[in-house]
Amino acid sequence: MQQFQSSRLKIKRARNFIDETKRAIEDFLTKEFCKLHVETDASTGQAAISVVSTAEPPAEIALSIGDAVHNLRAALDHAVVDILGAEGAKHAFPVAKDKSNPGAHSTFQLIKKRFPDLATLLVDKIVIHDTGDVCIWAISQLDNTAKHNLLIPFVSVQAIENFDFINEVSGATYTRCGAAVDG
Repeated sequence: MQQFQSSRLKIKRARNFIDETKRAIEDFLTKEFCKLHVETDASTGQAAISVVSTAEPPAEIALSIGDAVHNLRAALDHAVVDILGAEGAKHAFPVAKDKSNPGAHSTFQLIKKRFPDLATLLVDKIVIHDTGDVCIWAISQLDNTAKHNLLIPFVSVQAIENFDFINEVSGATYTRCGAAVDG
């Protein structure tokens, strides 16, 4: 098997799960998963519109996301085996909560000893520590969560466009309305 072949296969499988997730999300969004609820303040006559969930995203979305994340994380572990040889089979790809202490991870120490340039690359360019953004550390944390818990996907409505409604109190008709959600 060529070098990094198993990592490439894991990444390819992750892409399949990502595509599966996209299809499941697109299918869910074609269904009626929320309704508009209009309440009119009796004293002012002012209407307030809220969005009410009527369905949760299917569990398959959570499973596909978890499987994609796991395959991406496993691809990194497979790369360690390719880099370190048989000794790598006992080690995981190094991640660190803090940039100042990547050496706390035993695999990092081994890589640093055998491949100092790679160790520098891991810290400075690949970014194996927590950045507060999407990074290898965050993917590792999500993978650990998904191993032990079902991820919980949710839907957030950001805008409501092109809807019509009738104010039942005043009888006024409103057409082609829209509203954006702040935040």
